[in-house]
Amino acid sequence: MVLESHFKNNNIRSQTSKFHTLIEAIPPSLVVHFANVIQKPSQNPYDDLKAAILQHSQPSAAERVEKLLQ
Repeated sequence: MVLESHFKNNNIRSQTSKFHTLIEAIPPSLVVHFANVIQKPSQNPYDDLKAAILQHSQPSAAERVEKLLQ
């Protein structure tokens, strides 16, 4: 959310610029989780990396079911 605000305030619209800014913000210990997206960026590298980060940070379906059953 902070990065989205930074992009808006600085009129940053390029997927590539957003992508590289996001990479700089990822803690080095987490970069390995997104290496495939970082090393082979697509046409929408920022959107893809953002989606990978969001997916990584959300609980899995099994974890959600287990939580419901508790």
